Amino acid sequence: MAISKKEMYHGAVLYQVVSNPDFSLKLIERDKEEHGYGMYEVTTNTNEYVIFIKYRNQTLGAGSMNVNSFFDDRNRRNVRISEDGRSYCTFSFLPRDIKRLNTYKDKNLLICLVCHNKHICALTQEDIEELKLLQNNGSCNVTVSWQKNSELKVKSKYSELRRTIPRNRLKNFPWDQIFFSL
Repeated sequence: MAISKKEMYHGAVLYQVVSNPDFSLKLIERDKEEHGYGMYEVTTNTNEYVIFIKYRNQTLGAGSMNVNSFFDDRNRRNVRISEDGRSYCTFSFLPRDIKRLNTYKDKNLLICLVCHNKHICALTQEDIEELKLLQNNGSCNVTVSWQKNSELKVKSKYSELRRTIPRNRLKNFPWDQIFFSL
């Protein structure tokens, strides 16, 4: 059986989550139309989380910036780097995605954006609110950018995070800390 890209990218996130033996994981929604998302419920000793996973299987340049491309022989793929030396992945959140996420906004929601085979950008409820991702019912793009050995910068159509996201955030995530309360 061949492994799909979706299985590979979702597996990268889920592996980091379930490496803790005190957690339970349950699939709550599967992408039947191959838009690259999946939703999972993670239960710890003290909290429950809903994880929304979305992936991009290629690194892209940013909008109107000049983008240089080169072939990386070691990894056998094309890499795009903008004029400022940053690499980018842009994720589209369609109205149906926003609506789906809004049904879980009263829970500990964690959005994991898998940037090709490079990074997992884990966005907490606080990040999601700062990006204003769920405040509009229209489409919204979220762009994750990075340079070599740097943390991840994130911006949406509506806002830019004031802080950077550590590359290892999911691996070191404080699962028993309460991030959101009713």
